[in-house]
Amino acid sequence: MFTPEEALFVSACKQGLLKKVQREYVMNGITFSDSMKRFGLLCAGYYGHVEIVEWLYQRDTELYPLSYWESTEGEILTQPWEQTFRYDPSSKMYELFLWVGEVSVVQWLHSTYPQLDMTINVHMYLTLYLHDKSVDMIQWYWDQQPNPEVLLSFLFEDFKHYCSSETFEESILIWMLSVLPVPEDEENLMNPLHPFIRLVHRNGRLLRRLYDDTTLPEKWKHALRNDSNLVQICLISCACRGDLYMGNWLMQFYTSASFISMICSNLFTEQMSLFTLRLLHQRVDFVLPRHVILLILHINVFAKHRKVVKFICQTWLQPLSTSDPEIISTYFKELCRTCKCISIVNWFLNYFPQLEEGNKNEYFLAACENHYDMARYMYSNYSSEIDLSYENESPLHVAIEEGDLSLAKWLLRVKPTIDVTAQNHKALRLIVNYEEEVEDSIKQEFMEWFSSLMPSRYMMEWDETHTFVKAMKILLPCVDGNECRNEECVICYEHATVQSNCRHCFCVPCITKAYMVNSSCPFCRNTIHHIETLIHETK
Repeated sequence: MFTPEEALFVSACKQGLLKKVQREYVMNGITFSDSMKRFGLLCAGYYGHVEIVEWLYQRDTELYPLSYWESTEGEILTQPWEQTFRYDPSSKMYELFLWVGEVSVVQWLHSTYPQLDMTINVHMYLTLYLHDKSVDMIQWYWDQQPNPEVLLSFLFEDFKHYCSSETFEESILIWMLSVLPVPEDEENLMNPLHPFIRLVHRNGRLLRRLYDDTTLPEKWKHALRNDSNLVQICLISCACRGDLYMGNWLMQFYTSASFISMICSNLFTEQMSLFTLRLLHQRVDFVLPRHVILLILHINVFAKHRKVVKFICQTWLQPLSTSDPEIISTYFKELCRTCKCISIVNWFLNYFPQLEEGNKNEYFLAACENHYDMARYMYSNYSSEIDLSYENESPLHVAIEEGDLSLAKWLLRVKPTIDVTAQNHKALRLIVNYEEEVEDSIKQEFMEWFSSLMPSRYMMEWDETHTFVKAMKILLPCVDGNECRNEECVICYEHATVQSNCRHCFCVPCITKAYMVNSSCPFCRNTIHHIETLIHETK
């Protein structure tokens, strides 16, 4: 344990009280052991008091030979006060100062003993300084390394962890960016932009502060100015937070149409989208291309941003219609086809009077591709101008193709005279040939409903348990024949039982299967209207 004089001496070294250290050393230094004098110097260095370290070293230089600093078994390790230091006892003595990371003390040690190896455990100390946010120490220590290039992989790993941490020091971040190279290949696994993007995700305004920082190397400012996809995604994510400060800065910084369309297409908050578009409108030096306007409009329609849609139409779409009168009707058809918000469609109809002169059947057909509610809305507005059998029953075919059974039933309920056999039974062929992504339950419902419409023409083929419809068949109109002939089926060459109106003979299974694929005769390609039964000769 310490004597009272030793305790006062050690306390003054820890607190950095140089005059008190000098007084205690002069008055009682003769009674201090060499290990106590060394301990006082180590305490002063550990707590970063370089002026005390220099004074004590000058008083007893002979106590601190090079061998002492390179030793791993110094007197400090055998004393009870060794717990004073946060220090690995297996390390060399001079590493005590490296461990603490007080740059003024380490610089003194390095200038006094230039022979000491400062490249020992480099990765460990770099990580330690990053954790302690000691930017001066990490800069100095990096400069002392003879081959810093070999350490870049270690530094990159530290950079990734640093970007993922909840707290960080911007000065250290800037230093690491100044050291790490900017690879030309963005797919490079050691591209610092990858972890940097994750950091900016959490702190959107950091990007602006870093860009304005005069100490950030120009190579990184150049990287931030590039149209790199990674940087654009990073900036877009900041703007999507609804940060108007960042949005204003972004709009002044980037001018390319591709970037504008990308950022506007990813603004998921209505407030930020409206703000961004207003900024664009105020810039007289920038003109949005037509395809970008339509893309931004379509995205905001999909997101149901009513205010943004109105602003785009009033600001850009209406002026475009003077040079291209068809653009309004063309886009309105696309709107009927994709928009799920009836209020937006209704606003379009009220805002653009030229839509009243358009083809209402085309609008209705596009609405049938969308949804049952949209189709009913269009029909309720223009029932006198809409033909439910437009283009040879196309609305019914579209409803079946989209798998909308409610719409198909509604069409037949409003107009019972719709010809379900139109276009060579196209409706049934669409049901039978549904793609795999259509659920089996929907296909089953359509088959059962369709079979009930014309049971004399359509027959369902059930499975063995009579719970699942395996297929549907078209029954051809059949009349009695008056010829006595023995013929073979032109498809399978078995015994023929019927003949077509074009006088070619078939068996019933073959002609039924062929007619499901095509309504023309398999032999002569003439259209089959009906079949006749064959009365065979008897010998």
